[in-house]
Amino acid sequence: MESTVQELRDDLESEKAARDRAENQKRDLKEELEALRLELIDTGTNSEAQAEALRKHEAELSNARKQLEVDAAAHEIALSELRKKHATAVDALTEQLEAMKRVKLAVENSKTQMETSNADLTNQLNTALTAKTPWFKVARSDWFLASDRLKIHSYRPSLYCPCNLFITRFATTCVYVFRAETEKRRRALEQKLNAKMMKLEEVEQQKADLEERLAKATAEGEALSAALEESENKLSKFARSEAANATTLQELRQSLEDETRAKLAIQTRLRQAESEREGLKDSLEEEEQGKMALEKHVQLLQQQASCSSKSPMDDVKAKVAEDAKLLETLEDTRKRLQRDRDEMSNRNEELQAQVEKLEKSRKKLQGELEDANHALAAQRSDQVTNERKLKKLEASLAEAQATATRLQTEKDQNDRDMRQRETALLTKERELEELQERLEDSERQRTNLAKELDDLVSHTDDAGKSRIELEQNNFKLETQLKELHQSFEELEDEMAQLAMEKQRADLQINALKAQLERELATKDEGFEEQKRQLQKLNRELKEELEDEKKQRLNLSQQRKKLDAELSEVKQRAEVADRQRDEFSKQLKRLQLLSMDLKRELDASMKSRDDALTAARDLEKRLRATESERAQAVEDLAASERTCRTAKSERDEALEEANASQSAKYASLLLYLSLNLLIEDKKKLEATVMHREEELEEAQTAREEAEDRYKRTLSLMEQAQIDLGLERSNTQRLEAANVSLEKTVKELRDKMAELEKEGGKRLKLQVTALEGRLAATEEQLEAESREHQKAAREARRNDKKLKDLMQMV
Repeated sequence: MESTVQELRDDLESEKAARDRAENQKRDLKEELEALRLELIDTGTNSEAQAEALRKHEAELSNARKQLEVDAAAHEIALSELRKKHATAVDALTEQLEAMKRVKLAVENSKTQMETSNADLTNQLNTALTAKTPWFKVARSDWFLASDRLKIHSYRPSLYCPCNLFITRFATTCVYVFRAETEKRRRALEQKLNAKMMKLEEVEQQKADLEERLAKATAEGEALSAALEESENKLSKFARSEAANATTLQELRQSLEDETRAKLAIQTRLRQAESEREGLKDSLEEEEQGKMALEKHVQLLQQQASCSSKSPMDDVKAKVAEDAKLLETLEDTRKRLQRDRDEMSNRNEELQAQVEKLEKSRKKLQGELEDANHALAAQRSDQVTNERKLKKLEASLAEAQATATRLQTEKDQNDRDMRQRETALLTKERELEELQERLEDSERQRTNLAKELDDLVSHTDDAGKSRIELEQNNFKLETQLKELHQSFEELEDEMAQLAMEKQRADLQINALKAQLERELATKDEGFEEQKRQLQKLNRELKEELEDEKKQRLNLSQQRKKLDAELSEVKQRAEVADRQRDEFSKQLKRLQLLSMDLKRELDASMKSRDDALTAARDLEKRLRATESERAQAVEDLAASERTCRTAKSERDEALEEANASQSAKYASLLLYLSLNLLIEDKKKLEATVMHREEELEEAQTAREEAEDRYKRTLSLMEQAQIDLGLERSNTQRLEAANVSLEKTVKELRDKMAELEKEGGKRLKLQVTALEGRLAATEEQLEAESREHQKAAREARRNDKKLKDLMQMV
């Protein structure tokens, strides 16, 4: 049993070591997950669906935590009660064991006293028997002397009749005195034996009471062990539920971190889009400012054109310079868009680096999974070794059962031998009773003969006695003496046989007593060993309870940490909700902006078409105006020539004004025609300027429409590219997240299965071993009861033998 217990302890230590390894791995995984969570929390917040899921999980987690707290409080109360009961039971058991030891010492003392008294009684009985034979011999010799005298002096009765009477009376008085003394001694011995038997019965009753108390204490100990097993099962359930809650919390944290990561990426892209929008707004403002500057420049040119009579080539040069400036601005915008494109590619590379990081973390988790598989293989090998040890233990238990059956058969054989001896003793007792009855009959006959002899001596006279009557009486007395002599010889032979049988029975009883004492000593040693084992188990249970207290304190600290982290997660979730609301608002704004951009794009498309048609019309008009302008220039040149001729003619006319009135009239006509020509020139210049302004407006509108169209197209393409990249990145991240969640869940399930299988197998082994130990203890108790019964029967047989010896 000690070897099996040692093997069980080794198995328990190996299981504890495996459990410590699993806890260390679990702690490492928790630390890595915590680090990942912190990294992900540093990068972002949550989305709406995950926030709802987080709320649900938080509600479930709070309910589970409350239930766990209630169960933990109830378990603490039950555990404290069990500790109190266990302590009281242990104290009661120790007190009972001490009382049993005291009672055992008292029983041993009483046993030694009874053995000494029994030896004294046997010695007294032997002395009485040795003293009894001379009385019988004396009586018998007296009877023979009397008979010889009667034979010798049968013919002289008158002389020897008083002597015969004296001899007979002396013999009868000797017999009566001997019987009275033997009766007194027998009664004294019976009284002493009865007192000793009363004491022995009282001691046996006390021993039976103590055995009942011990049985009750063992039953209470079994109940306490069952309660402890139930409490351990509850603790394991609580630990599993807490582990499940921790896994769910970790999953929630992981999902929260993934969502915060995605949200941060979306926020960064939104910021980029907002920055791009701001840049576009700035570019639009710059273009509007440039447009305003161009309009101001055109107005200045118009004013200069209206004020001065510059040639139209200067206007064309200014227009070409403005077009060059516009081309430079367009080139700047193109370069800026190229820079934005490069930035987007850099962002894409950063996202690719994040994906590579996730891939590395996945590979790391894969390595951890392989480590867990190796640990599982190690635990399986440990399980195989435990099964082998269990088989060895079963073999040892089978051997113990075989030895127990062998001892049971030997005990049954001893019981049968004791029964046979009891039957032989009963037959001998019956024979002794028959011999006593015969002896009493012979005594009665002898007393009757003595009375008749006395009557004859008293009533008959010496002279009246005849020889025939005396011979008849002598013959009768001789026959009676012979019969008495034979009966005494038979009684002596039977007494010798009874003494031999008594000696044999004493030897057998002493051997049985020695065997029973040895068995009781071995049982006492076994009980002491069981007591030591129980005390050791008690100490181990106390140590395990202290370890459980420490683990519970650690769990409470971890639970407090988890509560603090949960509160932080709640705060972050609230911040994430606020950011999500802001993000939704920004998304709505962006959607509105996209709608506005689409509308502007449609309007710009329409305006572009209109501008193209207007540009075509303007080109036609421009051609017409250019032709008209050329014609007007020619007319202007002609008018200038005519004006110069008219001026010369006017001068001549003025010179000749004084000549005649007709000349005055002609000069007036020329002056009027010159004024008309100047007005026509101004009108033509105004129309040319108006047509140039319309052409410039149409060109600027067309250029603005084309720029808007290009910008909107570039924005739409960039947005589509960004959207595709975001979708691909989110899909990759979701796939990686799903794979990581699956691997983590598989790892957790495997860890939970390993813990459950290890705990269940250990508990099954422990329960099986406890059941076997209980069965062996029950067998030992049954054997002890049977040995006690055999001891009681042996004591009863001793009592019967003593009674028989006293009766003899």
